[in-house]
Amino acid sequence: MKTPFRLAGSLTVAMLSVALMRGAAASDHRESPLIQVDPQADITDWYAFLNPHDKSKLVMVLNVSPVHVTVQEGAYHFSPGVRYRFNIDNTGDGRADKVIDVRFSEFNVTTHVQTFRAHLPRGIVVNGLVTEGNRATPFPNPPIIAEGPDGIRIFAGPRDDPFFVDTVGVIRTFGGTGRFTGTDALQGYNISSIVVEVPFSLVSGGQTKIGTWAVTERQDTFYNTDLSDRPGHENRFVEFFGPFHQVQRAGNPAIKVIFIPDELKDLYNATQPHEDPQRFAPVLRVAMHQPRFTGLTDAEIERLIGIFTPDTLKLDVTQPVKYPNGRWLADDAVDLIFSSILNVGIPVFFAPGQLDGANNNDVPFSDYFPYLAPPHQAP
Repeated sequence: MKTPFRLAGSLTVAMLSVALMRGAAASDHRESPLIQVDPQADITDWYAFLNPHDKSKLVMVLNVSPVHVTVQEGAYHFSPGVRYRFNIDNTGDGRADKVIDVRFSEFNVTTHVQTFRAHLPRGIVVNGLVTEGNRATPFPNPPIIAEGPDGIRIFAGPRDDPFFVDTVGVIRTFGGTGRFTGTDALQGYNISSIVVEVPFSLVSGGQTKIGTWAVTERQDTFYNTDLSDRPGHENRFVEFFGPFHQVQRAGNPAIKVIFIPDELKDLYNATQPHEDPQRFAPVLRVAMHQPRFTGLTDAEIERLIGIFTPDTLKLDVTQPVKYPNGRWLADDAVDLIFSSILNVGIPVFFAPGQLDGANNNDVPFSDYFPYLAPPHQAP
């Protein structure tokens, strides 16, 4: 929200009213019908950037479970029935060449312990403890960091939600009932975060440019009411088994919310990036030819489709990290999407050079692992 908008070739107010009022603007908090009832698998945001102090290390952040209420912190856990998958494409075809899978144990209600196991390329396995949220003290639990070979580090637990946008202002401004106030609608809320830092060489395949995205996949659930009937399964009331079903994916922070119709969002979540040019490029093309995209030429539309399909977050390590080249936590996704990427202007803004006025996160990020700000505590 720092680049002045050009009025030439601008989006219309009507277009932004439709696009930004879907979900939480450019973020994916509960953006699709099916994922709204599965918060533990709901990917709110996906980030990929380089360690600020060691450019040989790749950092990927997968956030799920939106809008933690602080008075309930400690009641949000990762699902043992979900596989949280980090995908890396190092050949440019929208297919995963390297994957990192993170699975979680059941949360032990007696010991308040949940563990995770991460499977990485080259057969590397890292086990660790989840950092538990708590309401018992005014201070959050310190982050527990699991370490592996070659400087691999993994964190899992509650953190401040790093996405910032004046969602209420968006709805009221374009609905004609109010104006932007510059208020971060997600301030004070937490999310569940998985942060993985690995040598870039572990996943790059010798390339300097990669595409990244995250998916959540859920197994079928079985309720074992006869706890003593099956040897080895005693006292396991809930079990997960069978194949995994992909329930959500996230690459760029804008595609589903702005361009994909609500009736296609669940299908989009269940498909793969390499399918996007055939399945969803026509959808994007039709959307961008609507009157609300007044000013976008055919050449500009094809440029945008080339950025958004396949839907992977690209990162060229020879260039500075700033969305759309990777995504750092402090990148103002809303402004960058509508100015730097769409290269358009709008006639309604919070102040000159700003869209909604929410230019920064409500609390500062860290330059050190796990980079996200600590979780908010109940007052």
